[in-house]
Amino acid sequence: MSTAPIAAPASADLLRRAPKVELHCHLEGSVPAEVAVRLARRHGVALPTADAGELYRYEDLEGFLAVYTAVSRALATPADLAEVTHACLVASAAEGLRYREMSFNPTNHPSMTYRQVLDGVLDGVRSARAETGVDCRLVVAVNREQPPSVALDLVRAALEHRAEEVVAVGLDHDELVGPPAAFAEAFALAARGGLHRTAHAGERGDAAEVAAALDALGAQRIDHGYAVLADPGLLARCRTDGVHFATCWSTQLFHGGDGSAIAGMLEAGLAVSVNPDDPPMFGTSTGEELARAGTALGWTPGQAQQGVLAAVAAAFCDEGDRAALAAEVRRGFAELLAPPAVGWTAGSGTCASAGSGAGPGPGTG
Repeated sequence: MSTAPIAAPASADLLRRAPKVELHCHLEGSVPAEVAVRLARRHGVALPTADAGELYRYEDLEGFLAVYTAVSRALATPADLAEVTHACLVASAAEGLRYREMSFNPTNHPSMTYRQVLDGVLDGVRSARAETGVDCRLVVAVNREQPPSVALDLVRAALEHRAEEVVAVGLDHDELVGPPAAFAEAFALAARGGLHRTAHAGERGDAAEVAAALDALGAQRIDHGYAVLADPGLLARCRTDGVHFATCWSTQLFHGGDGSAIAGMLEAGLAVSVNPDDPPMFGTSTGEELARAGTALGWTPGQAQQGVLAAVAAAFCDEGDRAALAAEVRRGFAELLAPPAVGWTAGSGTCASAGSGAGPGPGTG
């Protein structure tokens, strides 16, 4: 099957249906507003507003994080977590998702122990996998707004209650609050325990955050990282070392960008993938995020495929899983780009498409 790039830009429809691999998506940020309101009402948790139509409206990152934290608290039982995890994976599978590494913030759920949080999330991951075939791995996320001692206890719990789906630790929340160096001990423990490391850095304009995540935390991947463009030396280092940046198109626009940072990272030769971050909270989805980014960047189908394969290459799974996932992505794109099968219509003597609606031909991509 040919995977040669098609010269014309990919259509938004093709991008929405294309196979996808995600490295940067938050479970607590994947709760539809109406579900958040329902669960908050059930558990007596205060949200900034009980109006589902207004809940996910905020002016800045601080406002977003206030909502994110409140919604996290509304997920108060393992059953809540299982419901939300299952639902978001099934919905994304319908938009082409094949593999996701999903972050979750155990310490944002004060009504539960780490083991209870993990059990609920695993129930959702495993039921969604049985239903859709989507492979979901988990990143235990450290809330940098909480003390480093909380992070250290969290990593200890993650190592004590090992699950094969848990592959990494991450650092998230407001990078203006918790410097990476404060969490070096927790990340060193995670590394000794065999967990991969990633971190939000350079989201708010400070290239030094990216360097600190790499040096103090041993981060193997950077979430966001747009500020790397401001430091030529760091940019060259990241390009040489093959550091992967799991970017998020809609979030970058929320921060006042216009997409040029992501375009610049690609032009600079960095390894970059496009991810939905907190989909309903930023008005996007698995399919919509790739459609928005791909059409704005003018990607051809071949370039879109390479973007997805960049995520495969940076996934925290073994070589065999990566090879199988890459083959699945290539096969999915080839099927989308294959011309409709043509056959003879019996008794008519005319030639007709045998696969009406089965997929776009080369001219539609």
